[in-house]
Amino acid sequence: MRGGAATSFVAEADVIFLAVPFVNLTETLDRLGNIDGKIIVDCTNPLTSDYMHLTIGHSDSAGETCQRLAPRANVVKAFNAIFAAVVSAELSYGDIVPQVFLAGNDAESKNRVAGLVREIGYDAVDTGGIECARYLEPLAELIIQLAYTQGQGTVITPLILKASGATSGNH
Repeated sequence: MRGGAATSFVAEADVIFLAVPFVNLTETLDRLGNIDGKIIVDCTNPLTSDYMHLTIGHSDSAGETCQRLAPRANVVKAFNAIFAAVVSAELSYGDIVPQVFLAGNDAESKNRVAGLVREIGYDAVDTGGIECARYLEPLAELIIQLAYTQGQGTVITPLILKASGATSGNH
C-alpha cells in the first residue's frame, strides 16, 4: 500500500471508484486530474446530512450528475445500494448471492464493472442507462431506512429474483 496524490493513482487506473458524499462529488472529480476515457464507478447517493432523505430524484440523479461533470469518462452507477458491511464481511445468505445493480450508458464499461462484481462473488444486474440511477438511489435510501429506522442493521441487501423457467416479457 502506498500514499500519494489522487492524480498519480488516477493516471495509472482504468477504473476509479468514487465513494464520497454527494456534496463532495464536484470537488473530488476536479482533484482527480485527467479522467478522460476512464471508467468511473459512482457509489454516491444524494443524501441529506442525516442520511434520511434524498436531495435530488425523479428527474435527475447523482449518477447523471457525475456523468455530466465527467462527460469524457464512462460513469457506471454501482455499489450504491449495498452496505460496506455486506461487501467487506464474510457473510452468508445461504444459496443466495448478493447483487450489485449497475446503470450506465457504455456497455463495455458496464461489462468491465460487472466482471469486477463477479470477481468478489456477487451477481451484477444491469438496470439500463445512467438515467436508471434515478431508481437505484431511492433503492439505497430504502435500504438505509430499513437498516437504521427499522433496526434491521447493515447486513441486509436488496435482491431481484426471477422465477425458474420464466421467460422475458410483459406478462
